[in-house]
Parts: sequence; structure tokens; C-alpha cells
Amino acid sequence: MTTFFDPRTKQKRAFALDALRGLSILLMVFSGVIPFGVLPDWMYHAQVPPPNHVFNPSLPGITWVDLVFPFFLFTMGAAIPLALTRRIEKGVPFWKLSLSSLERGVLLAAFALFVMQIRPYQISDTPTPLVWLAGLAGFLLLIPMMARLPEKWDSWLKYLVRGSGWAGAVVFMVLVRFRDGSGFSLYRSDIIILVLSNMAVFTAFFWLATRKSMLLRLGILALLLDGSGLDKLALALQACSVALPVPLFEVPVHYGSRDNRWRHDSRMDEHERGEGGPGGRVADATPCRHGRVDDSL
Repeated sequence: MTTFFDPRTKQKRAFALDALRGLSILLMVFSGVIPFGVLPDWMYHAQVPPPNHVFNPSLPGITWVDLVFPFFLFTMGAAIPLALTRRIEKGVPFWKLSLSSLERGVLLAAFALFVMQIRPYQISDTPTPLVWLAGLAGFLLLIPMMARLPEKWDSWLKYLVRGSGWAGAVVFMVLVRFRDGSGFSLYRSDIIILVLSNMAVFTAFFWLATRKSMLLRLGILALLLDGSGLDKLALALQACSVALPVPLFEVPVHYGSRDNRWRHDSRMDEHERGEGGPGGRVADATPCRHGRVDDSL
């Protein structure tokens, strides 16, 4: 892959990869605000067509909406070896690389949990101004939680800002109540970000473990590409995740009625329908039950 020197960051960048990543993010945002029922079929997920936008797994084909997230996953996976190689060349030890990869995955998983707790239409079917303000407050808490703080700040100030953000998030999740009357749940999370969390960890560890052995890498890839091997790996990961508070491995099943985004909630018993579209309620997708794959596929 051709790289170019970026004078702003004083590092080499793969501009083509950056461009594809940016385009993927732009299209994901665009696909999330498309109004339902007014545009041609190819402007929506192939299996959630207009005018009713009810999930139909028997419909063949894909549209551009189905491709934007895979494109983003590709750019994320392709960037991990580039970033790790640069750090290895700087002499960063293996344990620090592993720890930073794990930290990134944990932060993404925490974000996947928290972002679902602050969405107004998760809190209420008909959000009031107070609910919207609560959601905005939760969003603002993400700044001290996740933002890269200035390097010139003293360590104590960084810890104070970061700790305040996380403490505020914990208080928010303890106090918030959702439209079904329940409180915080580890099983209420954003499946898209949870997939990114899994990928950030497993891709980094996979590359680090096989970077000196192409034969080992090809052998593992062959096992993953083989149907029986992949099934066994999935079953093993699902069996391990049963003992964990948050699922280690989840397979998204399908989209909710009139919704074009994944939602993961392993304790939902019924499919909830909503109005979708800009300004409308976000519906919930019927979940993949924890520890098994939905039989509808």
C-alpha cells in the first residue's frame, strides 16, 4: 500500500485508506437519516424494502446501504497492521502493544453500552424536553470520557477530567430509567460498536501473533474460512461468553421493522415497532439470543 508523508502529523499516512474510511463514515451517517417509504428500494437495506420496511430474509441481493459498514470494517482492519508496525519500529514492547489494543477494545465496548443508555427514544416513546436534555448531557459526558486530552496538561488534571467524565457516566446509568421501566443493563448495547470492539481486539492480537509466520496466518484463515471450522469457533466463543457479563461473541440476526440500524438487546422478548426516519422513534431489532443463533436465518 502506497503511503505519503503528512507534514501535519509528521507521520506516513495511507491517504487512499483514509479517503475510503471517511467516505464510509459519511455514507453510514447518510444511511441513518434517510426517510422511510419515499425513496427507491436501492436506497434502503435490501431485506428491509419500502414502503413498510419490514425485515424479509428471503429477499435476495444487497444495496449500497449494506456495504458501507463492511467497507468501514475493511479500513479499520487494514489500518491496524500499519499502526502496529509503526509502533514496533519505534521500539514499543509487545506487552504495551497488547495492552493498548485491549484498552481500545474495552473503550469501544464501554461506548457501545453507554451510547445506548443516553438515546432519548430508548428512555421514552415520546421524549420530553427534559429527556432530550438528559440525552444531551450524556453525550457531553463522552467528551471527558473519550476525547484525547492536550499533552501539555498535567497528569493530575488529565486524571481529574477523565475521572469526572466516567463518574458522571456511572451516575447517569444508575439514575436513568427506560421506556419499559427497567434500568441499566449490560445487554442493552449498540451492536455496530460492539462489533468494532471485538474486531479491534481480535484483529490486533491475530496480527501480532502471526506477523512473523505467514504459514500460521494462512492456516488460521483457512480454519476461519472453512464452514465447519468457523462454526466450531463460533460455538466455542459463544460458550465462553455465557459466563461473562457482556457477550464476547454475538451474531447480529436481522433488522427491526422500519429501522435501518442494528440493535443488540439479548433480554428483549418482543419485537418493538416504531416510526423511524428523521425525528421518528428508533425501533428495536429482534435480537440474537445470548448463547444461540436465531433460527430465522
